[in-house]
Amino acid sequence: MIKKFRPATPFLTPFLVSSCKNFTDVQLYSQIYPLWTYSYLVALIPIFFLTDILRYKPIVVLEAMSYCASHAIILWGNKVWQMQLMEIIFGLSTASDIAYVSYMYAVVDQKHFKRITSFVRAAALFGKFLAYGSGQLLISTRLVSYLQLHEAIDPGLKTYLQNAWRHLMVFKSKRAVFKWCIWWSLASCGTFQVQNYVQNLWALLQQNDEAYNGITECTATLIGAIVCFFVQYLKIDWVKCGELILWINSMISAILLIIMSQTTSAFIAYILYIVFATIYQLLMTAASTNIATELTAATYGLVFGSSTFVALFLQTILTLIVVDKHGLALDIRTQFFIYGCYFGAVSAIFIFMLIQKIIGKIFVTEFTPADQCPEKDTLT
Repeated sequence: MIKKFRPATPFLTPFLVSSCKNFTDVQLYSQIYPLWTYSYLVALIPIFFLTDILRYKPIVVLEAMSYCASHAIILWGNKVWQMQLMEIIFGLSTASDIAYVSYMYAVVDQKHFKRITSFVRAAALFGKFLAYGSGQLLISTRLVSYLQLHEAIDPGLKTYLQNAWRHLMVFKSKRAVFKWCIWWSLASCGTFQVQNYVQNLWALLQQNDEAYNGITECTATLIGAIVCFFVQYLKIDWVKCGELILWINSMISAILLIIMSQTTSAFIAYILYIVFATIYQLLMTAASTNIATELTAATYGLVFGSSTFVALFLQTILTLIVVDKHGLALDIRTQFFIYGCYFGAVSAIFIFMLIQKIIGKIFVTEFTPADQCPEKDTLT
């Protein structure tokens, strides 16, 4: 909860475009913000291997140090290259978060996975709730300015890599892990992109310099925390209904983003973002639990890390094409329309998986050989 207490986060864009820093919107989303995606992607490759090799704790320390460094640069940096360096370091800290998630499952008995996932995700979101709420309160009451708000035994490497390759075969042998990791990667890609650039959309819609970014993020995280906490009590057969739930929620996310891209009301954009973020937090909690229950302690960092790596790889491609100045560099409304279409494509993947699953069951039922069916009593 304390780790997520960062009141300045919802106001990063207003702070950077204010008279304190004087960066332009174009500099932010074309030259500065994309660096986080690229850094996250590159840093994640060594991180998800080193997480299991070093047994989590050194990576957790690295995460804390990187966070401190990135926030120091935000406070004292005034040039584009300095902000780019900040995004690179912040990408390293974000990548290191995988160690915290993996360590959680490594020290807890498997029968408690559902409960601990709900507790930990709820605590993290509640920390964000307190941070965003206090940040909004301080800004709205003019008490502070944007500037003031910012003030084990290890296996050999060869053996580990051989084991890592064997562990990755879990995607092939266990359909449930593959399904949830696919959703993790695809949904995280789209959600990271939305979270990175939603402040630019809000800035376009806000009037009279009234920014309610803090209260929006505060509400989204509070609702997300509550939802994550109660996931442990849901009596849902995720094996049976997983594809259906993922399809429906991906389609809802697509619709929300497309509406956000077209609305002229900041209030509507805020509400839609809250719903979008809540859906993601709910399903990420379910995904973490369902994946972890199928794994051994030695594979948590590798599987979670590889899923996040795929998400970042896809996000890098999306950023290069849609946002980066070397790509299309589309306006913010068009960007969000494309993100909506992206989630529509994600929903299409899961409706295909659902149809395939249904057809497979029908095929098995209809074409099971007679000698495999229970014998019936016959009259003689």
